[in-house]
Amino acid sequence: MKQAEPAFNGLEKVGKQAFEAIAIAAAAATAATAAVVTASISAGQSFESAFAGVKKTTDATASEYEELRQGILAMSEQLPASADEIAEVAEAAGQLGIKKKTCWISRG
Repeated sequence: MKQAEPAFNGLEKVGKQAFEAIAIAAAAATAATAAVVTASISAGQSFESAFAGVKKTTDATASEYEELRQGILAMSEQLPASADEIAEVAEAAGQLGIKKKTCWISRG
């Protein structure tokens, strides 16, 4: 049994090192996940703030607002502009009195 003791000590040391490495990796992954969640929440809040400006300058029904919201989000995936920037354009259109049928609310 005495002869096996150095081998067990070596295994114990390797096990501790592996556990420490896993703990560090888990902490890094947690920090990265938290950063992504924070960025997503911030982006969502930013768009909601921009869309509130659209609501202030546009006369529409709840379903039309939802259609406009979805249209802005869809355009942000196809154009080199963020949803916030597109919402600012929609807000300006409302301030200028551009009718919703002229804008993208009505597709018909």
